[in-house]
Amino acid sequence: MKKVLIIALIVAACVAFAGCGGGEGAVLNPDADKEGVTDESWVKDVWDSAVQDMFDKGYATEDPDDGVIFTCVNNGEIDLSEEGKAALTSEDFKIDGKVIWGSEYATQSETAEPRVDPCAEPQEGQEETWPHYVSTYAVSTTKHEAFADTRGQCKYLILMTALCYNVAHDYYFGPCDRLDIVTYVFVIDAVSKEVVHVQFINSDSPGAVASSFMGKIYEENARHYMNTLCD
Repeated sequence: MKKVLIIALIVAACVAFAGCGGGEGAVLNPDADKEGVTDESWVKDVWDSAVQDMFDKGYATEDPDDGVIFTCVNNGEIDLSEEGKAALTSEDFKIDGKVIWGSEYATQSETAEPRVDPCAEPQEGQEETWPHYVSTYAVSTTKHEAFADTRGQCKYLILMTALCYNVAHDYYFGPCDRLDIVTYVFVIDAVSKEVVHVQFINSDSPGAVASSFMGKIYEENARHYMNTLCD
């Protein structure tokens, strides 16, 4: 009788563990895999909902200028409230679930379309265990097992994000606006659709004489941070 009870407890514990996302391939959000949901519609919904949640919680405020999402300070960092800083900028943040990577080039309002990263081809001999959403930007220190095989398995959507933080209207002859750009990494809980971590990478503002009216995007630095989070 004791053996039967012990086995039942072990089975129950395993089921509970898998249901919490600890099991291999655990589905956390079945709705993300429903028919008709695409990568494009899913990532946009998660991003838009998470940004709105930041505003609703008072972590950040929306900038009224067209093409600018967040109110930022002079160096381009998002002007987070004290509660926002405490909740989103901890150096102790750890990834504890499957991820999907993507990017958001919100450098102008009409191009603010988040995208899932291109998926890497399976390495030789790993075709059966290779998750679908392994990013082409993942380096060798980031194991393929970190990535989700389906959207429903994804706990964290991690985005390389280029944001316009200031528009200097008619700055250049033409007239042409100058777009000051800040690069961030956003980590979003893909199930609750909440931003759980942000990392400022760098910002750039073009000079009076420049080859581009738009600031530099520090994508390589951002990708390095994403690999560091997941290695």
